Amino acid sequence: IPFMPFITQPDGKIVLETEYICKHLAIMGGKFVVDSKQEELCKIANSAPMQLADPLYNLPDGGASLGVPPFEKWLEAVIPVLKDLVSKLGDGPFFAGEAPGYGEAFIFHDLDNQFALAKPELTTAIGKEAMAKLEAFYARFAALDGIKEYLAERPKVWGVPGSKGNPVGGSKDVGTLTYFAGIKSRGEPTQMIAKYGGVQMKVNLITFEEWGQLKSDKIPFMPFITQPDGKIVLETEYICKHLAIMGGKFVV
Repeated sequence: IPFMPFITQPDGKIVLETEYICKHLAIMGGKFVVDSKQEELCKIANSAPMQLADPLYNLPDGGASLGVPPFEKWLEAVIPVLKDLVSKLGDGPFFAGEAPGYGEAFIFHDLDNQFALAKPELTTAIGKEAMAKLEAFYARFAALDGIKEYLAERPKVWGVPGSKGNPVGGSKDVGTLTYFAGIKSRGEPTQMIAKYGGVQMKVNLITFEEWGQLKSDKIPFMPFITQPDGKIVLETEYICKHLAIMGGKFVV
């Protein structure tokens, strides 16, 4: 199982590849239109630049560590694709005509992320009339039987803490930083980064004697953060980056 999503069938066999899974489920359900045009639409939705709204919205670094281009580059690349999608949609309620096709579920998903990520910028770029067509499709798809129930039940908060989707992760409380009392050293930049980003971080300053009693294989050096769930975060450079992402104000 090299990637997700995947389906484990009742007989234990594994079904991989998102586009294949979408088509497989549509055939099993028997309600979505399944044809070559929908296969192409699903591929467009699952490819750059459309799908890149996913990491840009859900990951703290916007997917930069995975090779995702910066927001501005993505915006430039996705605009012509959206214009082409408006052309493909035409005047029909759905891309497949009167009835929706399976690839449209992926298009809806992409638009959902894109609207949350950059709707004003996209509206300016493709025009209000074009955006209105995409919004009308989005609303019609969201009202479909089964889809509206899923949307009502799905989580209300998305994204890894520190991402654009979840900038504060529900809480900016990272726990307690422990370091030496009276030493102007590695504990200082961590505290400045936390303060600038509005991150809630308690500070526990200890003596050298107390450190001698605390030091262990689990905590071999300082500073370290004890998170609210009890997990220990080590390495000064990692802590600095972690706090910057949680704060969401520093360039990372």
